[in-house]
Amino acid sequence: MIVGVWDDYKCWKCHEKTRVIEWSWRSGDGEMWTENDQIGLKLQQMFPLYKKDYTRSAGAFYYSNHCSNCGTVQGDWFVVNWVAHQRVEGRLPSDVVKLKMDPDTVGLASSFDG
Repeated sequence: MIVGVWDDYKCWKCHEKTRVIEWSWRSGDGEMWTENDQIGLKLQQMFPLYKKDYTRSAGAFYYSNHCSNCGTVQGDWFVVNWVAHQRVEGRLPSDVVKLKMDPDTVGLASSFDG
């Protein structure tokens, strides 16, 4: 699993800069959120502000980015679009972290090579 760390996302609520992460499998299939506890807890261990929370807009609990200043959930749709815009502008994450994950232990198809 490859995690991109972005340190200058602007929180929608308090308007302060906060860290957000994006993650993908080595195959390139990526996500911003997950309902899978094994994936979510692994990410939360390294990035404590990526945690499980309830969102009214999704009507569900899932792991997502939270503001480091006010604790508010950062909407995944907005984070995805912001990261895509950063990449189009030629910007890269402030850090890239590789995490070892066995896709078989997280209930995913073995075609992933996380």
